[in-house]
Amino acid sequence: FDYVAFVDENFIAPARDQGPEKSMLILGAGGFTIGRTDIKNKYVYVDIDSALKDVAERQFLKENLTPNKTFIPMDARAFLIQSQEKYDFILVDLFRDPVSMPENVITREFFEEVKKHLAPGGVMAANVFASAVFADDYSRNIDATLRAVFPVLNRQVVQPFSAWAARDKSWR
Repeated sequence: FDYVAFVDENFIAPARDQGPEKSMLILGAGGFTIGRTDIKNKYVYVDIDSALKDVAERQFLKENLTPNKTFIPMDARAFLIQSQEKYDFILVDLFRDPVSMPENVITREFFEEVKKHLAPGGVMAANVFASAVFADDYSRNIDATLRAVFPVLNRQVVQPFSAWAARDKSWR
């Protein structure tokens, strides 16, 4: 996936290759590919599917997670509410199907919980399927939600798109 390469290149590789150990929280463990080759930094993967780690290690990764990686089978929002830990990097990569996020993780309250768990100087990244040109209500709303909590925000489109393609003009 393009976003995995983007996250690895811009967040994981610099943390792996320089500076002190960092703590990384991956909400939505996926295939445990984020940070897969990083043996320096501490990773916590949170995913609601308790079988995910065993299946990923056996069928996808073909190896066990390294000792610097911990899997917590739990709902991401519940994890954030009960945890007091702070992280240098938090990736929100939560989906209920290939393109839609659960309703309870696209709210201002959820992202405020994420922000509470950032260490000083910490960085949050979110994988969101949305229109690159804000062509629909969902894309405009998720952008507004993120900016309400993280006013200094950088969007990065990782899939090719045309800024000139026909689109809803109400975004302007």
